[in-house]
Amino acid sequence: MQGTMVRSLHDAIFEEVTHFILALEAGLKRVEAQASAMVKRDKDVSSCLLEFGLGCDALAHIGDEVNSTGVGDEAGASGIGQTFCLIGKTADAISAISADHYEGELSCFAEPISEHLKMVHAVKVALSKRNNRRITYSTYLNAVDSKKASLQKYLSRPVRRARRLTLSHHYPAPRCR
Repeated sequence: MQGTMVRSLHDAIFEEVTHFILALEAGLKRVEAQASAMVKRDKDVSSCLLEFGLGCDALAHIGDEVNSTGVGDEAGASGIGQTFCLIGKTADAISAISADHYEGELSCFAEPISEHLKMVHAVKVALSKRNNRRITYSTYLNAVDSKKASLQKYLSRPVRRARRLTLSHHYPAPRCR
């Protein structure tokens, strides 16, 4: 067994799980990248609609200011101002709906994928610890085998055998507890 890793009956299963986890992690990372891009796009749409609504509201107030100074047709100016005000309110409402959609995608899609990636990472850490323990155990077994071989080599020498026999008479054999 010199220099080999300890193999158990379950090693094939653990190797299969390791390959599965690596493939799952790669797939989840791709999905997470797509999900974060989608969520970012939805957030940008929401903020753009909000800014558009604010701009339309500002244009509606400009029409009201022009109307109050007496410049231009009064009915036309108030109609344009009302139109911009209506467009601004609609853009604000769509922005709120888009923000709700963004938050829903974030909580129902992006965050669970992130949690799954954390779980996959925990599995990888556990598999790594198992492999490290297996390496440590194999190292210790190889050290024990090496020491047994050294002891056999030492005991097989004829010159040392006589001395060993005389020492064994002076010292009792150790007892196992």
